[in-house]
Amino acid sequence: MRLSDLYGARVVDAAGRSRGCVREVHAADGEITHLMVGPAAFLARLTGGGEGRRIAWSAVTWVRKGTILIEKP
Repeated sequence: MRLSDLYGARVVDAAGRSRGCVREVHAADGEITHLMVGPAAFLARLTGGGEGRRIAWSAVTWVRKGTILIEKP
């Protein structure tokens, strides 16, 4: 898997509710730590300010082409 596979992927929870699309990926020591999703994350990426919805990588259940499933909202 490449980081480019994550950008723009739709994040959904176990109930099928959409949490937004991945706009930024945070990593430390070569491992993914968080995904930033939603429109606020996109604006923060462009302007350097604000906060988006942060989802811990540990909450990710699986990643398939264009979709990421998280275990909890």
